[in-house]
Amino acid sequence: MTPEVKRFVFVYLVEAQGLYLVDSGVAGSETQILGHVARIGRSPSELRGIFLTLAHPDHIGTAAMLRERFGCPVYASAGGKPWIEDIDRQFQERPIPSFYSLAGRSCPVDCCLAQHMPCRPSQRRNADVPARTEQELLIPRRKKKNSDSCRQASPRQAPRPATLPG
Repeated sequence: MTPEVKRFVFVYLVEAQGLYLVDSGVAGSETQILGHVARIGRSPSELRGIFLTLAHPDHIGTAAMLRERFGCPVYASAGGKPWIEDIDRQFQERPIPSFYSLAGRSCPVDCCLAQHMPCRPSQRRNADVPARTEQELLIPRRKKKNSDSCRQASPRQAPRPATLPG
């Protein structure tokens, strides 16, 4: 949480042969994320990928730090990639209070998941948020064999939600 934005964000940790993070919370969330990894008896070195479902600050905040520290690739949608890789551009196009303290810093996207399943407003949980567009949402389809050069995560367990302040 920040003084300006009082709410919680959700980060999901998928356990498989490695660990996969779905969103990374706001900047500074790494303490809670890494603490959760330790509490479940896993090591941060097992982190194999970060999937960013949106380019918003509460989704991308620790992605750059985790990518650098643990060498895991970052996956994002084609629509979100420009804002993730250039947070200054995002701030110019969508200024919000405390933006930089929430968003952290720009993060390279290692694999752009261009194919996505359109998400109709009636299917969205947060349809009232106008900045969420079909191009920005990351909802991957099942891959066709050899259709993408990126590694695909194959989680064996359902994601464990880890509620992070932010």
